[in-house]
Amino acid sequence: MASAPPPYYWLRKLRSYFVLNDRDLDGVISREDFVDYPVNRAKTFLGETKAKDLEILLSQGWTDFIGGDNQTATFDAIIGKFARTFTDPNFSEVNTKMAELMFTAVDINNDNMVTLEEYTRVLECFGVHPLSVKPSFEALDANKDGLISKEEFIDAALQYFQCTCESPGALFWGPLRA
Repeated sequence: MASAPPPYYWLRKLRSYFVLNDRDLDGVISREDFVDYPVNRAKTFLGETKAKDLEILLSQGWTDFIGGDNQTATFDAIIGKFARTFTDPNFSEVNTKMAELMFTAVDINNDNMVTLEEYTRVLECFGVHPLSVKPSFEALDANKDGLISKEEFIDAALQYFQCTCESPGALFWGPLRA
């Protein structure tokens, strides 16, 4: 019995995520694209300590969500990994743990809140243009207090990777690119 195709909007977000991470636009994401590029930029934008936090996070993300033991991943392979959202009851917990780790990397001053400046610096590590960050930040700031709390951040990350309809979390990685 064939399964239903993944929802269009969810695919659109993952396509955008793929494009964001395919640094050399060769149609695959390599470990260098996914880990090395943002970590090298993080050394400039975040400092050595946070760059190391990001490297640990992205290395785990590569193993769990992107390439596994492979050196590259296609869009279809990534869809297969993230499609566990719809079949694995424990997948939300895995996503939540990754979002918590990401929050630690994003919270540059370790005050349990993310400012627009912190969010801008982190997204710059991934190649998101600074002018694209403010609308994303505002969408993630659910209570409109000018800060993204850990709860707001994790909710937005889960919305990005798990929600099949439009939501503020769709802007988690900046504007959709595809």
